[in-house]
Amino acid sequence: MSKNNSDFFREKKDWSEIKDQLLGCYLTPYFSKILLTYRPVFYVDAFAGKGRFDDGKPGSPIIALERINSALKTSKNLSPIIESCFIECRYAKELLNNINGYADAKVIAGKYEDCIETELLNRTNQNVFIYLDPYGIKSLKYSLIRGIAKRKFYSIELLFNINSFGFIREACNSMSINCDIEEKDVLKGPEDDAIGVNRSSLSDLNEVAGGDYWQVIIGEMKDRKIDGYQAEIMFSNQYCEMMGKQFKFVLNMPIRMKRGQRPKYRMI
Repeated sequence: MSKNNSDFFREKKDWSEIKDQLLGCYLTPYFSKILLTYRPVFYVDAFAGKGRFDDGKPGSPIIALERINSALKTSKNLSPIIESCFIECRYAKELLNNINGYADAKVIAGKYEDCIETELLNRTNQNVFIYLDPYGIKSLKYSLIRGIAKRKFYSIELLFNINSFGFIREACNSMSINCDIEEKDVLKGPEDDAIGVNRSSLSDLNEVAGGDYWQVIIGEMKDRKIDGYQAEIMFSNQYCEMMGKQFKFVLNMPIRMKRGQRPKYRMI
């Protein structure tokens, strides 16, 4: 991925295919089951992108909208309601054009962290599903996720991608130690979503992680007690423990390109 992310949507990469396949497979049973609560459903894609890649392949918004249409047609609920909201900062105009024609789908031009709380107002008696797939790690602020979890909905579910290897790399930078994770093994985010190398980056990483427990892990790397790959596993496990304080069930899914390879990232 280039630093300014300008060519990200030129063609759909293999790892994007895997993420979207997982999303589609997840949403099919989710909508089928949740509609039987006979409560409205509010679906949010918080980093929606263009909706379609330049090579014609669908992105996460279109995949979700197709699953929504299918669920509405086949549900035993005779009056099913699913609204969808797609938040996108850079490509809102392209996204609007690409999803034109789908019902009950709106596009919000802005940043997830600035828009999400407003969009969740008055959803108390609804089922809410939020998909978070940011370009980097900076936007996954634990305080925002904790705030969402504390709201009163009929049900709340999140599916999100965290570049855990990218987190370890940024953590090593912030504590000025060498990172032994090979560059080809991690996904890079655009320049404006990187944490950077300065003292304030410690608090930025604390905000992503939901605490400073990661500093102990990086300290063990510095002392050569563990390597970067072991650090990533430890961080992911403790991160899920933090999420377990907010949600009843937490599932950690390592995503690999091929069987036997190290995971590229984690979906939680």
